Amino acid sequence: LEFICAIMDFTLGERLSAMFWRDEYWLPVGVKWADIHPDDGLMYPNETDIWTYPIIFAFFMIMFRSWILNPFVLEPFAMAMGLEVKKVKPPKPNPILEKVFLANKGCVPSKAIEETSASLQLTRRQVECWLRSRAAMTKLTKLDKFQDSAYICIYHSLITAYGFTIMYSKPWLWDISLIYRNFPYHDIDTGIWWYYMIGSAFYWSQSIWQFKFSHGKDAKILYL
Repeated sequence: LEFICAIMDFTLGERLSAMFWRDEYWLPVGVKWADIHPDDGLMYPNETDIWTYPIIFAFFMIMFRSWILNPFVLEPFAMAMGLEVKKVKPPKPNPILEKVFLANKGCVPSKAIEETSASLQLTRRQVECWLRSRAAMTKLTKLDKFQDSAYICIYHSLITAYGFTIMYSKPWLWDISLIYRNFPYHDIDTGIWWYYMIGSAFYWSQSIWQFKFSHGKDAKILYL
């Protein structure tokens, strides 16, 4: 049964892909995707590049951001500039309080606090202190906000400089009508390919980062 379901899912994926990449949606009349293939060293667009290389590069960008850029560059710079850096101390592990916190999405009603304190034989104040400490872990600190903004600023500054460098010598940058000549048989050089792969990887990494690591009030809106 699992094998049959896997085949059905694979077939469905192929059908959706074929529907999305139909020749008439993307190419001039009489041209098919099969007609666009590397020839004499030319490199044409490949739709599989959209969901392969950028996703792989995105995880490298997340690792670089988490393990190198934030701890060794941005955090020391923030401290040197006088930004207040506070480390949030997590509360002691308590499965019952954790369950109550998650069930109420951080906004635990007074009645639930009373019931929990009675069942755990803790005072109301102890329960409230634990919940406040737990809620503090879900909020972005000033350092988190600074690192997010700095990372985005660094990326856009570098990608803009890189894009200008590789596109300055392209004739179609100054004469947009050249884009439509001999379309879709346009060669993509290595610099342009990397420009789009890096750009796609950045937005993939931002989507993953917002979903996994960002806990701001606007996290869901930013993700959408």
